[in-house]
Amino acid sequence: MKRPFIIPYTAGSSYWSVFDGFLVEQRLSLGKLVKEGKILFAISRPGASYDEIFLASERVYSLLEILDIETIYSLGLYAGMIKPGSWFKPSLPLAHHLAPLCKKEIDCIIIDGIGEKFFLYGKRVVEPRIARWRRGLSLVINVLGEALGWGIGKIANIGGKTRRVVEPVWDMGWYLRRGG
Repeated sequence: MKRPFIIPYTAGSSYWSVFDGFLVEQRLSLGKLVKEGKILFAISRPGASYDEIFLASERVYSLLEILDIETIYSLGLYAGMIKPGSWFKPSLPLAHHLAPLCKKEIDCIIIDGIGEKFFLYGKRVVEPRIARWRRGLSLVINVLGEALGWGIGKIANIGGKTRRVVEPVWDMGWYLRRGG
């Protein structure tokens, strides 16, 4: 059986291209995500349909040289899943990590208290429950700045009217519904 292997982040590499696209879509610089002393890397496990991305301190990352990587489930902040050249799905811990940047440095979707309940039940949120909106994949927060998950802002025809909506992709309620 082949052993898992580690792929450190390299800007401009074909492996990381979908992740780089995510950063561009979020208007997020790598420096805002990966602070000094941190390493972004993926663990690829043979036979898995996707690889897992983590953000860890250089010191924790250096432990990978002496630990048995086959027994490691998580190391550092779980940033998401990647299928190189195809897709990247950001994680819920990454949403919490980025939420403090929402009102100052990155564009996020903000929904009100009633919209929050819909979103956390995996339901679409429709205007007027959206306080701030943007098109495409976005971090979704409540009016207090707390991360609720990831959603897609889009325009939909609802009841004959064109409205802004937010479709949940991965929300904090997922843990209770399916995540364990």
